[in-house]
Amino acid sequence: MLLRTITSTVLILAATATQAYDIRRISAVENPLILGTQGNADASRCVINDDASLIGFLSGATNLIVGDQNGKIDAFLDIGNGVTRLSRGGTGAESPMGAASLAVSADGQFVVFRLEFDVDVAISNDWDDIYRLNRNNGALLKVADSAQLAFGYEPQLAISDDGRFVAYTALDLGDNHVFRFDAQTTTTVQVDVDLGVAGQFGDAERIAMDATGNLIAFDSDEADLVASDSNGVRDVFVRDINAGTTTRVSKRSNGAQANDSSELSDLSDDGTYVLFSSLATNLDNTVPDVNGKRDLFRHNLGNGNTRRASLDENGAEFAYDTIDGGLSGDGQFVWLISYRNNNRPQLWRKNMATDAMLQVTSGNSAVSQVNVDLAGTNACFIDSKVAVDLSANDLNGRDDVYRATISPGQIVTIAREGEAATPIPAAVLADANIRLLGIDDAGDTTVVAARPPQLDSETFPNLAPSNNFHAYLIDTASNAVDSPCRNANGDHTNGSCDVAALSGDGRYVFFVSDGINIHPDSTVNRAELYRRDRQTGAVTFISRNTLGGVPDSGVDRLLSLAVSSNGNRVVFKSFATDLVSGDTNALSDLFLWDAVTGVRRISQHNNGTQANDLPYDRPYISGDGRYVVFAHEASNLVDGDSNGTVDLFLYDALLSTLERIAQPGVETTAVSRVLDFDRNGEWLAFFSAAVEYDGNDPGDSNLFRWQRSTGQVTPIATGLQAGEQFTQPVALLRDGTGVYFGIDTDPLPTIASIVLHRQFFASGAPQPILTIPTQADDVQRYKVESMFVADDLSAYVAYNWPLNVIDNNRLDDIGKLLSGYGVAEFGTATVDVPENAGTVNFSVFRREGQAYDASVYAVPANGTAINGSDFNAAPTGLFASWLDGTSGAFPSSFSIVDDSLTEPTETFTLILSNYSVVGPGAITTLTVHIIDNDGPLCLDGFE
Repeated sequence: MLLRTITSTVLILAATATQAYDIRRISAVENPLILGTQGNADASRCVINDDASLIGFLSGATNLIVGDQNGKIDAFLDIGNGVTRLSRGGTGAESPMGAASLAVSADGQFVVFRLEFDVDVAISNDWDDIYRLNRNNGALLKVADSAQLAFGYEPQLAISDDGRFVAYTALDLGDNHVFRFDAQTTTTVQVDVDLGVAGQFGDAERIAMDATGNLIAFDSDEADLVASDSNGVRDVFVRDINAGTTTRVSKRSNGAQANDSSELSDLSDDGTYVLFSSLATNLDNTVPDVNGKRDLFRHNLGNGNTRRASLDENGAEFAYDTIDGGLSGDGQFVWLISYRNNNRPQLWRKNMATDAMLQVTSGNSAVSQVNVDLAGTNACFIDSKVAVDLSANDLNGRDDVYRATISPGQIVTIAREGEAATPIPAAVLADANIRLLGIDDAGDTTVVAARPPQLDSETFPNLAPSNNFHAYLIDTASNAVDSPCRNANGDHTNGSCDVAALSGDGRYVFFVSDGINIHPDSTVNRAELYRRDRQTGAVTFISRNTLGGVPDSGVDRLLSLAVSSNGNRVVFKSFATDLVSGDTNALSDLFLWDAVTGVRRISQHNNGTQANDLPYDRPYISGDGRYVVFAHEASNLVDGDSNGTVDLFLYDALLSTLERIAQPGVETTAVSRVLDFDRNGEWLAFFSAAVEYDGNDPGDSNLFRWQRSTGQVTPIATGLQAGEQFTQPVALLRDGTGVYFGIDTDPLPTIASIVLHRQFFASGAPQPILTIPTQADDVQRYKVESMFVADDLSAYVAYNWPLNVIDNNRLDDIGKLLSGYGVAEFGTATVDVPENAGTVNFSVFRREGQAYDASVYAVPANGTAINGSDFNAAPTGLFASWLDGTSGAFPSSFSIVDDSLTEPTETFTLILSNYSVVGPGAITTLTVHIIDNDGPLCLDGFE
């Protein structure tokens, strides 16, 4: 049985787990309105209608419309004063599945969209269905039911000007084919009709349709769609539905076949021209095609002429690829996406009648797709997140949709499209899981990695051009977010910041960055390791070479750091060969930095022999920094290693020795992986599927713990029920006395019902404490770091909350499981009560934990007010208690004695004391001010 990471999730609350604890969100966008009207996810697949009044696009943004709660990519339409969502389920309600493609009719009345394949949703819920929406009356017409695609092919759609005909691609008899649906007759015909030659098969992909819906262009690698197709590559074809004929258009004007593959780009509305890209070198009969690049060609269906569009104003060929394009309605204007200047793919427009070329985008643009209106004067296009110079205040760090307009005087105007009319709050990130990197020992600060820029308000402006993962520090109590990668002046790095770790005491943060403004001795744009003192701001450059300078290679940004409790030691992986002398194995190695002694290599034999292979996973270090454990693929780190697989090793920093560990008497024959190492350096949790452990693992859990002082290996847990499987996350308690681990309660590989359990080794069976939907991650280091346990037993996990108004991203955010003891505190530090108040109610709160029965006393202490004369409270204290699994307010009361004396304000205090299980919170003293209600006496004796 393999320890596995689930690839999909089902959200099931742990209603039946009596030990279940609440989970509190830690990661949240500091300012939910920080993006304004800009989308918080990439836009893609834009389309523009004939008069350029409407632009459709796909986006996974959650802040484009109010009430978007499906957490999926949807089809939207920019209507000029905001956007409206087009895609929906078959009932007209919000679809639980994303949209994969869309097309818009000439006047925008009809929109066709297709829903994606989604293993999270039952097959009865519109898998791969295609719908046509009538925007005038909201009517939905199903175009195709379960139109699956061949693996690896993008979903395609096209619609006629009047919305009657819809073309789409779908899988049929093992191949991807093209079909046309008639909304008037509700009939469907196949478009890529072959000649029936035995043994000939192929897949179609890109499609386009003329205004009438009669002509449909497509590309295909099938060889018997037309006679004499013998070039063995993908070609472009046009099918005349009425005539029942198919014409190959990716050919030379004289009819010669293309000598390399071609892909469809567009078909003009009038059905005269087909635009396609090709790697062929024999299609241009005027200018020799010797650039060795992809070019764009326009084929005239009327006279059979094929003309290269990717030639400059003087008729010279481009030196770089032209990857795609679009046509005006009459084919006169060709919009090209080209690397013409060998920089980024820019957008150009060419007048095929005059050969005039006009550059539409420049600078940081990286255009990926374009769609053109009828006149050829407007186009929508998708540009990269780094294209922040196309419109003012582009700060969302995502691919966006734009409109380009060219005036009769050849003036280009670019406007950003696809924005909400007014800002809509986005409390969570929309397009990538937040990764949990670590915590300090107390759990006061959490380290995460997330796609910027909007998580942290302070770094927001600096991170806008990028959406590469960035590390953040989150204050667990306040949810305040900060960036760890700063120099001694507090300035943020001007480079990467995707790996960070905290010392156990939380004072030091270690981070990897290629910024050149972090330390004066590190001015090379290379990933290096630094330590910042969070109290003083001082920054230490750690990954120095033997001469004290920048090494010849950087620190591995894909492997997490291991830091000691006091922050004086850190383990990291580097490709550099000059961190220590004699590093000649040309492999990445593991290194230990000590604040006193500097850097040493630890992944080597005790006799100095260098490793002959790579570290396998992230390292772990004991709290005192003495012991380091790691998995490694090398076969020469210890004598007698002949199993040819990944083993576990322990490095003793005090003795400078390395040993192979957790071997069951004979060499294991399968991979072993470290899952956690306790802060005492005594207990190791690991996974191994090696059969050599079977005699010691009757439950076949593959989860074990190894004790350093005895060398003993024991299974972590046994007793799985039928269909259950041990799975991630796995984390030891800080002192090694227990473990948290998951059990997958559903045998289906596409459904994850992960129940998190906690087991104390000395006291019996594991107890379920949370049902946690766990998602896979494509980066190996994060798969073993999905949970950390703080000193008070609180577990920090990546958790996918059920969809709601606040959490509408269907992604992992970071939460704190209140499985710890928590703290007791008052809700306020002072309270004023009138003397005639009588009974005064107050509450003691248990916060940040729910584990075990807990109690505390609020003990009165006299001030100017005296217990028994000015107020009444039990001298031993007012008792507050909570049962296991509960927190919140515990109500209590005291009484005020109302006398007739005129007195100044009197004061006494209640002090929390005699804590049982819970610890002291922030407010442990409540000061009570008794406000006198007796007026001053007059000379006649009356008030």
